[in-house]
Amino acid sequence: MAEDDKYILTASGKWQVDSYLKDMEQDRHIYVDINKTDTCDGISLPDVDAILDDINSKGVDEHGRYISEWDITDNHKYKICLTEFRDEITTVGKLWESIHRVKTFKGINNLRIKVITSYGLDEEERSWMLRRLKVLWQEFEWSISY
Repeated sequence: MAEDDKYILTASGKWQVDSYLKDMEQDRHIYVDINKTDTCDGISLPDVDAILDDINSKGVDEHGRYISEWDITDNHKYKICLTEFRDEITTVGKLWESIHRVKTFKGINNLRIKVITSYGLDEEERSWMLRRLKVLWQEFEWSISY
């Protein structure tokens, strides 16, 4: 997979995955510990990195959705759905495209926040994107003041 095709989680996507993980843990607790209707022998719950790795290995469907089921007990699964449409996941390449198309101060600031809060970008990618946005911000300031 090319680096530009690597999926990352936006802040919204990270929040959604964290929410899914809490729900998985609660459901597992109900099935195994409270109701005692199931077991979880050898089944470990995923973490954010495992889900992000799965997104990158499976990709998204034609509608921009990542859908997957994760075992939470021996007999129960938990379904996860993240979409590009709801801005929960994006690719590094699409983030770069957005940076190259940005035309307003508000757009630059929104992208800066998106880059800072994205989960899955390595520090070099994040640093390059933030430097480019800083240059764009300065270019816009200069063009408006003269």
